[in-house]
Amino acid sequence: MKQFYFAHPFESRKNLKYMQKKIEKELGVELVNPFYDGPEAKLIEEVDRTGQDCHEYESRTNPKFIVEKDLREIRKSDGVIAVFDKHFSVGTHMEVCYATLIGLPVYSVVLNGYEKHPFIIYFSSVVFTDFVKLADFLKNLKED
Repeated sequence: MKQFYFAHPFESRKNLKYMQKKIEKELGVELVNPFYDGPEAKLIEEVDRTGQDCHEYESRTNPKFIVEKDLREIRKSDGVIAVFDKHFSVGTHMEVCYATLIGLPVYSVVLNGYEKHPFIIYFSSVVFTDFVKLADFLKNLKED
């Protein structure tokens, strides 16, 4: 089973959780979600339950632990699926750069109109403007 690291903004995590489950079920791949599939999952559940924002969450985490864990998960994956939407995310951009630098494919889903941005094009193996196109691509990738 192919495993992809699912890079996306903190603020988009709840909405994208549904898409993650749908892709996993329909395509038989695993998406490693840095917010829900790791040791900080309990903290994220509390953040979700209490409505804390990104800054409150970040103030309660150990940056070295979070970054090293995420980089380890990227190295273990077959590639990165990155979501660029209306929320800005330093982490997503860094994860995409790191994956590219270590030779992993990056499949970017760009939902904010920046699909032609030079850096997104340069650091992405393939750029999609919606999840349907990504799913079709992954289906064909799985068949190869």
